[in-house]
Amino acid sequence: MSHSRCLAVLVLILSGGPLANSQVQSMTAHNQQPLSAVIDHNVQVNNEPVLSVFLDILRGSGVHGGFAEVTSCSALPTVDLTVARGTTIREAMNMLVAANPSYRWDLKGGVVNLLPSGGIPFLRAMVLNYHAETTTLQIPSALGGLLNLPEVRER
Repeated sequence: MSHSRCLAVLVLILSGGPLANSQVQSMTAHNQQPLSAVIDHNVQVNNEPVLSVFLDILRGSGVHGGFAEVTSCSALPTVDLTVARGTTIREAMNMLVAANPSYRWDLKGGVVNLLPSGGIPFLRAMVLNYHAETTTLQIPSALGGLLNLPEVRER
């Protein structure tokens, strides 16, 4: 009997629009500012991938975001959500994670991050040395090599 393992890792850094350097410094100094940004459109989705909804919440707000997901041979989770225009990013993110408790969100360095609530244990692995010569078309191969390192696999 053969068992196939399937693991997909998705980590994205998303831009909510260009920010001037002074805006970034201000957001870092006042780490809560992105959370008070207001959504300028209605968000109404049914059975949409969580990543798409997260992007829709941040769209047009000028707030930057990060997203990480680990799946095992299955589609990304979906969510049903309605967020009214004028809702703050903080309120919208709270609504998103309430609708799908397998996620949590945080704010670090002015960036809103949406992460699996159980964490991603192998991201804490200490890799002392790894080298891969790749082009952008070979990234999946390089990622596979990294995920197969003993120090990552034991996580």
